[in-house]
Amino acid sequence: MGGLGDVARQGGLVAAALLARRARLRRDDAGYGRHVAAALRLAAPELAAALPEAGPGEIRLVEPIGHTRGGFFSALASAGRGADLFVKAVPSRGREARFWAAWARGEIRSRGAHYLLAPPLAECRGTLVTILAFARDDALPATRGQAFRRFRTGLDAVVRAVADFNSDHMGRDWPLPPAGFGRVCRVPRRRDVCRELGIEPQGADALVATMQATAARWGGVAAALDAAPGCLCHLDLGTGNVVATGESCAIIDFGMAAPAPAGADLHTILRYGGRGLGAAEGLVAEYVAVFAAKGIALDPEAVLRACRAHYATRYTNLRLRSVSRREVFEAAVAAGASLVEETERARRLHR
Repeated sequence: MGGLGDVARQGGLVAAALLARRARLRRDDAGYGRHVAAALRLAAPELAAALPEAGPGEIRLVEPIGHTRGGFFSALASAGRGADLFVKAVPSRGREARFWAAWARGEIRSRGAHYLLAPPLAECRGTLVTILAFARDDALPATRGQAFRRFRTGLDAVVRAVADFNSDHMGRDWPLPPAGFGRVCRVPRRRDVCRELGIEPQGADALVATMQATAARWGGVAAALDAAPGCLCHLDLGTGNVVATGESCAIIDFGMAAPAPAGADLHTILRYGGRGLGAAEGLVAEYVAVFAAKGIALDPEAVLRACRAHYATRYTNLRLRSVSRREVFEAAVAAGASLVEETERARRLHR
């Protein structure tokens, strides 16, 4: 896995990646494909050199993928006589590039008793842009519907896989930026709540007022999260990023990976698992049991707090496509408000 080489080629790759992202955002499919192809031509020597069945120049675009939003671009590609690839371009200083760099240094495990990762087969790493090439079958579920069904029917296996990964990577001293939510409670504007969720102004006023009161008192929750045991978390374990295969699960797409309190990863499982926040305690018990089997004692209340805090702060972010339903937003607002009350009550009792 080598560098980009000369400065001119590195600049060309950066330009192609930026133009691909711009075309994707404009939904200019022809331009998107053209710029992705240009980037792959520039990256082909490094990518092909790391693939035993491909030679230089044999990495070619098959189909750009337009529905993704992370990084610069993603695409399906072909590597000569080898298997088809899923290729993505990400910022070299971003979470995913840094995650796989840590894996390459031996700091991150590829598999445990309940999970397995799909590391890149090859990479082209520049100062600003890194292109990662994965085996297509490892990186993409067959269909969204299939991924959703596997997630829901294998939810217990998903929880065990997440707990296994988290417990294999304890501590907060990871070479990744801290999570962008959980410790911070941001309040959207009323007009955005009305527009994005179709809520009438009076109802939006009530929700925003509740969030403002929660944000003003969030410091106690943040302090409790800081004091809890930490681990490396995925933080985006939706239906397409963890695939249950029997008793084990494949985990992909580490674009949001960050150190966080143990239990933070459960918030996405609650969001997409179909059980709602009321099922959190049962999932926490399964999660804690995996840690206990390794001799790691966790306080279930602290795990539940981390789960609810990340749910409350992530699913009130209207910029996320996952916050597309009014009931999810309202549940997150209520979760944040009740968590503040419970945290303050506990502090009073322990004085």
